[in-house]
Amino acid sequence: MTTLQPPKGIAVPVVNVALWKGNSTDQRRELVTELTDSVARIADCPKEAVTVILTEVERDHWGKGGRLASEL
Repeated sequence: MTTLQPPKGIAVPVVNVALWKGNSTDQRRELVTELTDSVARIADCPKEAVTVILTEVERDHWGKGGRLASEL
């Protein structure tokens, strides 16, 4: 079994984003593109090394200030 390893000294950033459910595919695509571009520039790594994970959460599964986001 071959394990893929990044070249020594190359950053492999992983960006996890939790956001409310309901964004369009175009909005998610734009978010992934913008985050990838920014992280690659700041980390000085190839865009291909950046992983972005979007986790969509229902508003009634998200709490803020002691209240459900669906109630805000």
